Parts: sequence; structure tokens; C-alpha cells
Amino acid sequence: HQTEVVVQQVGDGFIYKVDASAVKSDTVADIRDSLLRIIEPVAGEVTIDRYEAVRDSKDNVVAYKVWAHR
Repeated sequence: HQTEVVVQQVGDGFIYKVDASAVKSDTVADIRDSLLRIIEPVAGEVTIDRYEAVRDSKDNVVAYKVWAHR
């Protein structure tokens, strides 16, 4: 299914915001692989520098912010 990805340019890299419901989150490797699978159709081949979970007021993960570059 299609997932919304919000892209923001920062210097020579980008920050991508991905809805948590689209991300398989069993392990750190699963999260990274899922994020790449979601971002690459939008951005082309990228390298993830880091990512962090975005949480709501009840501490649920609602999205991921991903710092990546080409």
C-alpha cells in the first residue's frame, strides 16, 4: 500500500518523515530495512545516517524521522 513520506532538505541531506504504521518494527534491522523500502521509491538510493521515533503524548510511536543522504 502507498505510504505518505514527508521530505525536508537540510544542508546536503534530507529528513524523511514516515508513518509508523508502515514500518515493520520487530528489530532495529527490521526498522532500518522498512524505512529504506519506503523511502527509496521516493528518493532513489539513499544511505540512512540515523533515525528516531516520533512519539505522541502517550509515548506511542506515531512516525519516524529519518536523516539520509544520496
